[in-house]
Amino acid sequence: MLNLERILQNDRLLRAMTGNRKAFEELLPSFSEAYRQSQNKPEVERKRAPGGARKATLRTSCDKLFYILLYCKCYPTFDLMSVLFGFDRSCAWDWVHGLLPVLE
Repeated sequence: MLNLERILQNDRLLRAMTGNRKAFEELLPSFSEAYRQSQNKPEVERKRAPGGARKATLRTSCDKLFYILLYCKCYPTFDLMSVLFGFDRSCAWDWVHGLLPVLE
């Protein structure tokens, strides 16, 4: 599994995986806001209150942005993304298809 804190602190690793730090830091606030707005408008009416499920592997907006930028830059398979981030292949697919519209 990737050590995201180490990657985010090392400019060379961040540049190799997602792009330059300045662009990453400039994109983060707007990405966070877009993600928050996308979560406020559920496509289907919920039957249960939010928060009852397991906790997400990608918890912060920074983690989510790193994940989707890594995917867009390298286009790894879902199998590889699942190994790198420590979840199932189907979760890797869900994250990519959930975060791409937010990034756009």
